[in-house]
Amino acid sequence: MKSLPPPALYPLPPPRPGLFTRLLLALVEKGMGRQLWAQRVLLHHSKTLLGAGLMESLVVHKDREIPRRVLKMVRVYVSARVSCPFCLDLNGKDFTRDGLSEAELDAVLQRAAHPEGDWPIAFSEAEKAALTLAEGMCQTPVALDWNLRQEVGRWWSQRAQVILSATAAQVNFWARLIQAFGTQPAGFSDVCYRNQKWKERV
Repeated sequence: MKSLPPPALYPLPPPRPGLFTRLLLALVEKGMGRQLWAQRVLLHHSKTLLGAGLMESLVVHKDREIPRRVLKMVRVYVSARVSCPFCLDLNGKDFTRDGLSEAELDAVLQRAAHPEGDWPIAFSEAEKAALTLAEGMCQTPVALDWNLRQEVGRWWSQRAQVILSATAAQVNFWARLIQAFGTQPAGFSDVCYRNQKWKERV
């Protein structure tokens, strides 16, 4: 199992977490093939770890109505928009398997860095609506006006809107939680470094 040292000032896991939460974390880390420092820190409060883990287990990754590539685009977009390196690392994993080309991935990253600019690539109107919804949910306060809701509703059913909104909210939750711990990329992908390289070019 790959392991990365915690960054400076990183909160350390508790010395003696409960048996149940240790077993649960061990199963998750075995499945991911890596030590997950943020989740280890959450062992300080087992209910937080269990609640966050339960939410993660119920998040939609495959759906009959929403293409996998759209769910992947939303996850990557939110990860980049809120500047979470670990989230980009994890959510960018296997992007080609989920139907995104390298150019499309870079375009999602570019749009997250410049949400007010022109679309860098010819995404479909439904895909643009999904990303615009995600953008509105990344702002504080949340910026979802009537026109945006109408546009999203042109392309996505109410059921799909619930899934897209929950996906964006879930990434926002994890991004803000684990950044409080200084969580670094764990080596799932190179997307976080691709994003940084892209930022350095503009």
